[in-house]
Amino acid sequence: MPLSMLHVLKLIFHSLIIFLSILFAVYLLTQAHARRRINAWLAGFLLCRAVVSLGGWLEHFIDLGTIVFRGAPWLFYVDGPFALLAMPFLFFYVLALTRDDFKLRLRHLVHGIPALVDIIYLAVFLGTTPSEGLRNIIRAEESVPGTASLVLYIALQVQFFFYIAAAFAAVRSYRKRLKDLYAAMERINLSWLVLVLTGLTASKVFGLADYAAWIGGRPGLSIGLYIVEQVMFLAFISLMFLKALRQPTIFSGVPGKAAKTKYEKTLLAGPLREEYRDRLVRHMDEKKPYLNPLINLPDLAGQVRIPAHHLSQLLNACFRQNFFDFINAYRVRESQRLLVSEEAGTRTVLDILYETGFNSKSVFNTAFRKHVGMTPSEFKKAVESGARPRPD
Repeated sequence: MPLSMLHVLKLIFHSLIIFLSILFAVYLLTQAHARRRINAWLAGFLLCRAVVSLGGWLEHFIDLGTIVFRGAPWLFYVDGPFALLAMPFLFFYVLALTRDDFKLRLRHLVHGIPALVDIIYLAVFLGTTPSEGLRNIIRAEESVPGTASLVLYIALQVQFFFYIAAAFAAVRSYRKRLKDLYAAMERINLSWLVLVLTGLTASKVFGLADYAAWIGGRPGLSIGLYIVEQVMFLAFISLMFLKALRQPTIFSGVPGKAAKTKYEKTLLAGPLREEYRDRLVRHMDEKKPYLNPLINLPDLAGQVRIPAHHLSQLLNACFRQNFFDFINAYRVRESQRLLVSEEAGTRTVLDILYETGFNSKSVFNTAFRKHVGMTPSEFKKAVESGARPRPD
């Protein structure tokens, strides 16, 4: 690819990232006040990425880049601290999504240390290096990265994977807490966020391969990998934005560790626990609240007149289950009963799925296999073959 075409291609990608990042950030910051605190972290990530792409935009906008190169070459270095702030902003966004008690505290300032170190380094470096020296360094790094640039690049890669791992851990913890409160999680389990984080990780891997190809003197391969990297990044930040538009309720988290610790201090006494247990089992057998696909722990607690935090303790202590597994175990037993009933031949597995409170085929299959050892379809075939397995 001719050098001029390469500059045009990279200029297009940088322009798209700058435009979309600023557009999305402005949208997020102008939402209702209740959501602005959460959205501000994602907006910060997007604006940092816009500044980083602005550095690349200057580099590949030949005419403007030449003017800056001659008059203010220090501008080519100012994107470094913003690059180091992008991932902390994204991580804080994930924490704000997954914890309703998340607030910026003094200890969180440690996440800004890498950017602060880079600012101090740049202040010394730019203050002691004349403009002509900066221009010579920029020219040299067009083919071989300098030591400082290489250190920054390595730091950014290590930082990215550290924060991505931490973000996945936060989502995993969030999903675990969801199972203590809800029996249906398909719309609130942040699967879209997992997809976005996975996509950004894949984009980064292509970026690393692009850098290795450039260092290894394989420009053709490098540009191909670069295109894939940029397209993936644009696709996944756009997906994140579209989820904000189409599923606004998903941006609220569930109770965090502070709330959990608060109620764990009030432990159930033995006699009261047995009374609550009998009351719960009787209610489950007689009223079958699990048939309601939207049942959650506060709803069930209100029905059996047990404080929600005590009900959560009861499920863990007496049944060794969280709310999600407790409700789905009843649903699976009910679906088994229907599958061996006389009317089973007139019902499909899908009919029974909805009749027993499930609203997702994948969740139904997973829960059924967990409790029965086979899928609903396999169980139904066994019934039809005359084996007629009995419900647990």
